[in-house]
Amino acid sequence: MELLGWLWRLFRYRKDLALVYEGGLNLVLGRKTTIAVTGMQGAGKTVLLDHLTGRALRPDYQPPGQSTRSESYRIKDKRSRLIVDVVPGQKANPRLLMLDELFAGSKKVDLVLHIVANGFATIRNEDARRILIEDQGITTIDQLRAYQKARELEDLAETCQFIRQAHRKNRAPTSMLVTMDKVDLYHDQLPAARRYYGTQADSPFAEQLRETARSIGTDFFAWDAIPVCTRLEQYEWNGAVTKPQIRNGKRDKHLAELLSKIKEFCK
Repeated sequence: MELLGWLWRLFRYRKDLALVYEGGLNLVLGRKTTIAVTGMQGAGKTVLLDHLTGRALRPDYQPPGQSTRSESYRIKDKRSRLIVDVVPGQKANPRLLMLDELFAGSKKVDLVLHIVANGFATIRNEDARRILIEDQGITTIDQLRAYQKARELEDLAETCQFIRQAHRKNRAPTSMLVTMDKVDLYHDQLPAARRYYGTQADSPFAEQLRETARSIGTDFFAWDAIPVCTRLEQYEWNGAVTKPQIRNGKRDKHLAELLSKIKEFCK
């Protein structure tokens, strides 16, 4: 609680936010820790990590475009060594190779940060947007969200398969933190999002994770879900727009709570 209170005091004042981010995840964890960041394409994996590690506070920071390569971060100091591996969301060889390296090789992953966006994953490719709108008739944001949540389930099923494979070999990872990203776009629907992604949810998403925990053993695999957001920007689809519903202070509070939750899961 003392750490959380300290984090919250810093997050409350924007000018001091860099003090948390300079230490970032490494400050919170305090030992050698390996985190795998998974999730479908456009969910916001790299941008979230940039905020958690402090890169997003640089004056020249620009949000990354579509990532097709695996990304690895190494952060070292006298007390700890943090390794963060980001799995590309695009279904291509780099994604499969990274999943195989993390979960089928000798590397031991402590925590999986699985990023979802409650249907608000970004689709940057213009051809993909045109096909969805013109050929598949996905013309509204609600239709797009339903389509993307179905894709989230497919992505989760594949990730859980690799987690079960890793447990057979390394008895790890021992936990997954489902990170409900872009919550600024659906903050008024947060209770419904918790009922879909949370541990008590009656949903195919939650059931997939409960089944994974049962197959591994509930004593050896835990999971939870937590909301977060990074850049407060509107979401556009086919001329319709969903605007952010919160301000920077609330965003920073969500980030502080995520850092605290990561620390809890990596004990």
